Amino acid sequence: MPHIWIDLANSPQVLFFKPIVDELSGRGIDITITVRDFAQTVSLARNLGLRFSIVGTHDGRSRFRKGVGLLRRAYQLVNFYRKMGRKVDLALSHNSYHHIVATRFLGIRTVTMMDFEGQRANHLAFRLAHRVIVPIHFKREYLKKYGAGEGKVRFYDGLKEEVYLWNFQPGDDYISQLGISRDRPVAVVRTPPDYALYHRGEGPFHSILNYIREKARVILLPRTDRQREWFLSRFPEFYIPEDAIDGPRALYWADFSISGGGTMNRESALLGTPAYSTFQGEKPGVDEYLERMGMLRYVSSPEEIEVRKKEKYRVLVQGRKVLNQIVEFIMEELKVV
Repeated sequence: MPHIWIDLANSPQVLFFKPIVDELSGRGIDITITVRDFAQTVSLARNLGLRFSIVGTHDGRSRFRKGVGLLRRAYQLVNFYRKMGRKVDLALSHNSYHHIVATRFLGIRTVTMMDFEGQRANHLAFRLAHRVIVPIHFKREYLKKYGAGEGKVRFYDGLKEEVYLWNFQPGDDYISQLGISRDRPVAVVRTPPDYALYHRGEGPFHSILNYIREKARVILLPRTDRQREWFLSRFPEFYIPEDAIDGPRALYWADFSISGGGTMNRESALLGTPAYSTFQGEKPGVDEYLERMGMLRYVSSPEEIEVRKKEKYRVLVQGRKVLNQIVEFIMEELKVV
């Protein structure tokens, strides 16, 4: 029986890999999953019924601590594998750098997936991985820049969020189930991927929060416990959950969303909810595609956000095409080992 080792390093990867794990398991493939204890990764994995082992934590924001943390967790993963007591045929992650370093050191064939060109650590991941899988909208010049030649890359036709949204079931009004009033438009807001946000003063993100706080009901989703405590002290009227909530259902039933990162923006767009991005870096190719389609809007000031109830509910994902493509890519890699 083939054996695949998957590492989940961040919260969005849990939703992404769950249907892939189910599909591979259904084909008789044995799966081992390791999870980094960071943000909502562990709680999401538990909520989705995944069987996993926790290996390592997040190491902070500074480059020095990230570098030390990369080596530390890679070492922890190597030790985990040696204690596993069985051979792994293929290593798989969505750019878990610790995992890629560890599995290359162990001589395991390594596959990584990625959908964001602006991550500098792609230099490491794309060079070390045997195979790189990216969306068709990924900017080609960056593949060459990061050391992934044409023969090393596979392209899937769509967005990674389609992997787990293809069979999305909205259920009943999730906003009401959370106990949130619908007397105003409802916004789902995700904090930027900045783990010391509270040291940066009243930047654009804070201005937007202040702009919508009197106009909308806000579900705020912080990335860390420290962020949660900070925002609770300054925006006590917001709904800030202690644990992971059903993000896709919240987005579907919300009237608009605002995020400083990428995954939630794309989920929102695919679930038919107006999506606003406050991301300040270079736009990913997938976001440029959504902009062209009128499904995502980048904003730099609060006034650009339309605080209003949306007119209709709809899902814009067409079938399981992306899931099928990615699973077939993985099956092809198993034939190589």
